[in-house]
Amino acid sequence: DREKRERINSILRRYGREFKGNIEVKHAIEVLYEDIGLNRIRSNIVKPQRMHVALHYGCHLYREYKSTDIMRKPNMMREIAAQTGVKIVDYGLERLCCGYPSMQANEEFSLKNRLLLKLSRMREAGAEAIVTACPACMIQFEMGQVMLRPYGIQYNMPCLNLMELLALSFGVPYQELHLELHRSPVLQLVQKMEVK
Repeated sequence: DREKRERINSILRRYGREFKGNIEVKHAIEVLYEDIGLNRIRSNIVKPQRMHVALHYGCHLYREYKSTDIMRKPNMMREIAAQTGVKIVDYGLERLCCGYPSMQANEEFSLKNRLLLKLSRMREAGAEAIVTACPACMIQFEMGQVMLRPYGIQYNMPCLNLMELLALSFGVPYQELHLELHRSPVLQLVQKMEVK
């Protein structure tokens, strides 16, 4: 829309900027995989992470606009995570929603029929931590575990964002990542890995 573009550009001109309309919106996974690339990621790994992780892709990663291959971005995430040195464990429920979207409508269903199912399978598969790229899923895995405690269910499964995993692998000191702000025991896991 030419009129809207001109209105936006009149604002941007004050800051020496211009929108030309040729921006391609990408998911962070696509930027890492396509623009930065696995070779560059691999070459920056200075501290491989030696832990068993379950990947949770999140529903949005299955949405495709460029392709009919719904596994395109999940496969990218898997390859990116593998560069960090983690051992990825398959648990059979990778495509199951974490339950975050249903939390408002039916909290008990969300916790017991989504989150708990995933946590149980992840633990059975030998995962020490969960890695996700979705902020909403991160909230569900962290706060959901806290919300399961009144039911007598305690998992204490650390949940990392993929970007945190990359930062640790690139040698960023864990103290700078403020892992103590997590609601799951991420800090304790990372400190334990430091000792190994």
